[in-house]
Amino acid sequence: MFLRILMLPLIGGGAYFFYLFAMTIKDVMTDIATERESVAGQILCVLFALVLALPGLMGLLSRSSLVFDKERARVTKIQRFGPFELSKAIPFSAIRMVSLTSVEVSDTSMLYSVSLVRGRGGEAITAALSQSPQEAEITARNLASFLAVPFGDFRGSEPEEG
Repeated sequence: MFLRILMLPLIGGGAYFFYLFAMTIKDVMTDIATERESVAGQILCVLFALVLALPGLMGLLSRSSLVFDKERARVTKIQRFGPFELSKAIPFSAIRMVSLTSVEVSDTSMLYSVSLVRGRGGEAITAALSQSPQEAEITARNLASFLAVPFGDFRGSEPEEG
């Protein structure tokens, strides 16, 4: 959610450079300027527009999901960026535990994260976020029993590496 809001200025900057590009095209079409005078500016406007707008659109359109496949005994992490898709398969045996952590969003609200913790040196993959501690704990316990791994409750502290 917050990532999408941060992408809006990038898209706005790219749109502004596309607007400038269109204005230089209009100037050439109405004989206010010659093509020779404005081609360098047009190239720069298109370049800046693409450099700003494409990452902004990718961030705005990004989606991620986890697919649990019990038949193949793997979890597939899927990242979608508009029409592009990246996937990474993780075997159930690589998942060491399911952890529940709390993150203080503001002085009055907490967010609870359910994560799949991989073996040594592996990263934690966020499986679910919840504002309710009971809902997050139920989700974490269900995932732990589904994957046949231990459940760790680290609310108020960080899970230890090891």
